[in-house]
Amino acid sequence: DEYNGYVLEYREPAGLDMALEHSGFVLYRINGTVGNGRGCITVISPEEEKYLALDTRSEDGLILPGVTVEREEIRLTALENGRVRIER
Repeated sequence: DEYNGYVLEYREPAGLDMALEHSGFVLYRINGTVGNGRGCITVISPEEEKYLALDTRSEDGLILPGVTVEREEIRLTALENGRVRIER
């Protein structure tokens, strides 16, 4: 809708993410009706209703190749080599 959007981040074991074992995607939902610093960004985890670890080495929230995530009006499938398929 006009107040919400999505951001897709690709993470791989390099730089600040050197401790990761796998490459994958993190999907965020941005709520434009909530002010900055008040919870306007939500990580959409591959597993529903999961609390995520706040650790740069953790792969919590990482959507690995071959995994499909369906939430709200989108369907995201992580493919190999940093590619992704998104369907609405």
